[in-house]
Amino acid sequence: ALYRQLEARLHARSEVLRTGLARRAPLSVGGEGATRRIFFPHDEAPAASSGRRVKFNIVTPGYFDLLGVRLLRGRDFGEQDDQGSARVALVSETAARRYWPQGDALGSQVRMGDEQTPVEIVGVVADVAQTRVHEKAEPYLYFPFAQMYWGEMTVLIETRGDPQGLAAVLRQELGGLDPDA
Repeated sequence: ALYRQLEARLHARSEVLRTGLARRAPLSVGGEGATRRIFFPHDEAPAASSGRRVKFNIVTPGYFDLLGVRLLRGRDFGEQDDQGSARVALVSETAARRYWPQGDALGSQVRMGDEQTPVEIVGVVADVAQTRVHEKAEPYLYFPFAQMYWGEMTVLIETRGDPQGLAAVLRQELGGLDPDA
């Protein structure tokens, strides 16, 4: 609720064009990125016994558009992708090629770790440099924030004018919602 309220407050400001949230912004400091154990339907033993470790991010609807990341197939996350709906994910182009070499990732289902609830792949997005500008593309999965809560999110803002001036505004808006944040 805090993040939704913060985004609403920021959208109400004339200097803010768009916002988005991400567990980890591309090219940010903070390591190589977390992984999840993913089970693919076509995995053969012994890979299926332990799954594959795949890097992931948690993002809000519009994140890809905000960053200019092309949606190659399928759809982006939407407000309909919430706790009450079927679980969904998007995959990077490299993930689609590596894990679905004989077909299309769209409509496929994967399982995460020990969870039994399947996650349907609803879109494929272009690869994004995650850690370094000239890195080799790696498989990446993206999950909607409304379905996979994460306590620390990065606020991404596209502004009119000087973005440095918005830092104080962001602190003010966040402090107005939660003085301990």
